[in-house]
Amino acid sequence: MFLNINRFSKLTKEAYKFRLMIAEIENHTVISSSTWLVSIENEFVPNKVKALIMELAGCLPEPNKVYKIDKSLDAPEDVTNQYLIPMTRLIENADKADIKFIPTPIINDKYSPIRLLQNAKTAQIMAVPEDHYQMVDKNCINYEIEGEPTGPCSTADNRAPFYWYNSIGLIMIVPAKFADTGISEALATVDFNEKEDL
Repeated sequence: MFLNINRFSKLTKEAYKFRLMIAEIENHTVISSSTWLVSIENEFVPNKVKALIMELAGCLPEPNKVYKIDKSLDAPEDVTNQYLIPMTRLIENADKADIKFIPTPIINDKYSPIRLLQNAKTAQIMAVPEDHYQMVDKNCINYEIEGEPTGPCSTADNRAPFYWYNSIGLIMIVPAKFADTGISEALATVDFNEKEDL
């Protein structure tokens, strides 16, 4: 899958300090923090991802179950009743994400590094945390079993999550706050459509 396992592992271990969710939803293994979500069809979950889940949770999630895990818990906490439907909707929203964004080569690191994305139609500038963006890695694609991912795309122009997805999985990232209107206005005059492979 187009998932950088090293970056994903680092983000997963950081999230585990506070709150991490693991689940199996519709034959997909799902790992989620408050700012990102990764879903991979069970048949294609890399062994390194399974090992990471086992290391942190002590078990793999059961079908249609959601568990909360963090370093303060002795065992995974079943939170299926609270989170199964919202997590399922987040994943299903990828199919409705028809607003295309173009990754720019610009990283704003005024506070913490964020990658700027441009709405392909309106030129509006949005942002995602750079360390999250680095999870998306086309060099990791196994073309024998999957194609190029669609994305980044979103369901709305403002504050909706960004999706990258293909036939075996998806990565969802929550937008970061970006309030520098000077940069936004300047970048709105630049067309990044011709630089889609950045």
